[in-house]
Amino acid sequence: MNIEYQEVEENFGNLISLLNKSFISKEIDEIKDFVDYGEYGLALDTLIDII
Repeated sequence: MNIEYQEVEENFGNLISLLNKSFISKEIDEIKDFVDYGEYGLALDTLIDII
């Protein structure tokens, strides 16, 4: 995996950890699924929609 993508995934992980108490597990899982498949734009869009 490219180092830049690792950094993006780490940042998403940190952000999800910070917001974990505010979201239900279904919402968190949806974001994680997008990140796991490398769909960072969709993960960010979903995160924004949830917020």
